[in-house]
Amino acid sequence: MIKPGTLSYCFLVAISAVAANGEVRLPKLLSSHMVIERDRPVHLWGWADVNETVTAMLNGATQSSTADRYGHWSLYLPPQAAGGPFEIKISGSNQIVLSDVLSGDVWFASGQSNMEMPLAGFPGAAIKNSAAEISQANQPAIRLLLVQKKASA
Repeated sequence: MIKPGTLSYCFLVAISAVAANGEVRLPKLLSSHMVIERDRPVHLWGWADVNETVTAMLNGATQSSTADRYGHWSLYLPPQAAGGPFEIKISGSNQIVLSDVLSGDVWFASGQSNMEMPLAGFPGAAIKNSAAEISQANQPAIRLLLVQKKASA
């Protein structure tokens, strides 16, 4: 049997353990080699210790934010023209450096199963002329983000 007040104490300990991670963290979506949308404010967010100041720098611009009581922080850097590669530095009790960041057009697409097909095709289902297309491809500024599937009821 749980004594009155014990559950509240356990909850506070669990929350403290989550918030007191000791370092600035980012969601996996914000990473090196990403593309930020050109000509739009650059939104960065993540987690840090409660009341920790987090500073981000991009292309000469700096902005700071303070983590709230849940350890969440969020800030915006000025819009960037198309280009790059850029480096984004995020600092608090630690420093995270995102390298090879481009600013350009960001497209989200979903819905069709064939959108996941690699240019070489799937095993047993080759794409016509794929070997020639792959060997001649030269599009270093195109980035592709694949999000893992996770079924949920």
